[in-house]
Amino acid sequence: MKFIRRALVTDEISRRRRCRASDAPIDALADSSARQPTGYRVLASFAQVADTLHGLQNDADSLQSQQKALASANSALELVRQGYRVGNAGIVQIVTAQRLQQLADLGVVQARAQRYADTVKLCLASGGGVI
Repeated sequence: MKFIRRALVTDEISRRRRCRASDAPIDALADSSARQPTGYRVLASFAQVADTLHGLQNDADSLQSQQKALASANSALELVRQGYRVGNAGIVQIVTAQRLQQLADLGVVQARAQRYADTVKLCLASGGGVI
């Protein structure tokens, strides 16, 4: 039990260190942008919104391709199952097709998560507040 608690505490400490280390460049950027003229900050904000919109378009394309991959994996799995029923495929082929279908499903979930994250970035870039 002590080992598990020690591992959890160690993980939390290392996570906090990583967060602090990753916040340092953001804090430096915020300090440097505060010293810039207002016009520069406005242009930088527009550029950030444009970049985020471009990222959202890429996310939509990625999601669409992942959904096509999932549909393809689903149909391949069904074909392998039909082959197994008639004796043309073995259990290994079914397990492999299931694994590929699950990987394709995971790809769809990851693409959706990235799209949601970029939507939040767009909200922040357009002045939607701090989350």
